[in-house]
Amino acid sequence: MIRNEMSTVFLALHVDDISIFGDDEALITSIKEKLSAHFKMKDLGIMKRFLGLDISTDGNGDISVS
Repeated sequence: MIRNEMSTVFLALHVDDISIFGDDEALITSIKEKLSAHFKMKDLGIMKRFLGLDISTDGNGDISVS
């Protein structure tokens, strides 16, 4: 977890799968840029599946995991 006075960003990593999420898009972009400078990465966009879990969001920003 990365947190400053105004934002919180979570980074979940398992072997070769990574998920970055939080409430500050600029901070997330900065983290991705720094990581991609050191590691070969591919941005798959909005997460729909992670570690065998189905992830979905509704129009209100609520997240469901099943």
